[in-house]
Formats: sequence, C-alpha cells, structure tokens
Amino acid sequence: MISSSVGLGGANQPKVVAYIQKLLNNYIESRAIYVFRFLKIDGKCGPNTISCIKEFQSHIVGLAYPDGRIDSNGRTIKALENYASPQKQRVYEFSLGMQPYLAFTNREGISSPSKSSTANNAKAVVTDDPRKLMTRAAVAEAYGSISANKVWAKKSTYLKMFKIPELIANDENYAWINVYDPKKRKVSKIWCHEAMHPFLETALKNLKKQGLLGDLKEFGGSHAIRSTRGATKWSAHSWALAIDINMTGNGLGETPSMSKEFVKCFTDAGFFWGGNYSRKDGMHFTIAGFDKPSSS
Repeated sequence: MISSSVGLGGANQPKVVAYIQKLLNNYIESRAIYVFRFLKIDGKCGPNTISCIKEFQSHIVGLAYPDGRIDSNGRTIKALENYASPQKQRVYEFSLGMQPYLAFTNREGISSPSKSSTANNAKAVVTDDPRKLMTRAAVAEAYGSISANKVWAKKSTYLKMFKIPELIANDENYAWINVYDPKKRKVSKIWCHEAMHPFLETALKNLKKQGLLGDLKEFGGSHAIRSTRGATKWSAHSWALAIDINMTGNGLGETPSMSKEFVKCFTDAGFFWGGNYSRKDGMHFTIAGFDKPSSS
C-alpha cells in the first residue's frame, strides 16, 4: 500500500507518484490501450497520469464517476497493486473468476464443434454478424480467444481503425470528445472490431439525420480486455464488440439519462443497449450476441 494519496487533490509525493506511474504503465501494457502512451516515470502527477488513473478507475475498479485520486488503503490502490507483476496480475484475474484460457481452434478443416461446446449447448458458429454469436465460446472460436494474460488471439485480424466520416466530423454540431485524452480532442478515429464499423457509421448518420449529433458528447473506449464489471467472464469490450458513450449520468447501476430518441439512433443501427439490462448500464452499446439484454 502507498503511504500517501496520488492524483487530483492528493499529496503527490514524488516517490509515491513514481510508484503509481510504474503500476499504471503495467496496466497500459496489459490492456494495449490505444488512447495512452506509456507514462513518463518522473514522479510528477500531471494530466496524463490523472487521466490514466480515471481510466483505470472506470474500467477496472468500476467507478461510475472516477475522481482521479488514489488514496492509501482505498479500492483503487488495492486493484492497481495487482499489476505489480505479470504473475500477480494473473492471480488477480483468476480471483475475479476470469477464464484462464478460451481455447482457440483454427477453423480450417474443422467439421464440427468441440465436445466442450456441445456439452454446454454453445455451438460455435463462424459468422460475419457477431449479433448471432450467443456465447463467449462462440465469439472466441469465430474471432479468436482471449488468454489469461490478456492477449486476444486474432487482434491484428479484427481490431481495425474506424475513421469518423467527413460529413460527421465536419458537422458544426459534432463535439464528441475523448474524455481520457488530456487535450480533450474530438474523436477522429476509434479502434474497434471491424464488424462494428458499419454499425457505428449508421448510428452516426442516424444522429445527424435526427438532429441529435450534438448530444454525442463523451467517448469512453471500445477495446478493453477485461471482465464484465461486477461479473466474472470476459466483457464484449475484450473483443472490441462494444463501445461506451456519454458516461456522465449513465453509469453502471444508474437510471440512464439518455433520451429515447438518442438511444434509438443506435438500436436502429443494430446495437444492443445496456440501458435494457436488469442492472442498468446506459453508457454501454454492444453488437455481441452474448451481450444482448434479455429485454431487447
């Protein structure tokens, strides 16, 4: 544990800050976060360090409102210190119940699903529509497994850059901000599963058509290899089949503040909405079949 606080309003003692920066770099490396470069280990708690603390609090600690501060003996430091070493991190993941390995099978020459999939009534189907993949095992077989050390077997094949279309980016009402970018720049590209690209483009065009493009305010990420918050299995974000939008007022467990018209622009494009979960997650939009809310 740390001896003093780090982050917004913290004591920010140089040695303690440097220690936190090292842990955050381990976290960045484990998740292959495209928003962040590795932090400079300089003992100075600047905007990059604070932004990374908030990202960690949002995606790992599960805070709806990350405060950018790490207190001694608090929830954030307890979670972050599990990134002190790769071995300790794996133990931490197992304690969360994350699957140690989802076996990846090369589809060439395969004629039937594995016995384990059949036994669980989880027939893996290769499809261009991830909405039809109703289990994580099916997604893993179709698009590549996620290993215990957070490596997506086919990331280089399916993780592609989506560029915001010019008619959207040039619209006077477009103000979609990457909240984890210290400079708070507008979103110009998103690294996500290539299957999501047409869904995103359609949703953005729907917003523009309905005059709701200005309501698109916050981008919270897409690709993040982690377990579902509060659960024990891989999140759809692990395969970049989900995206978090407008997190303020739409946190996990909160009553969503998004308008029905805004949500409809995404659901009409083919997304499932986390606001329809029994435990509301209004920021969450997904195209993974296994991630579909039961009420959708």
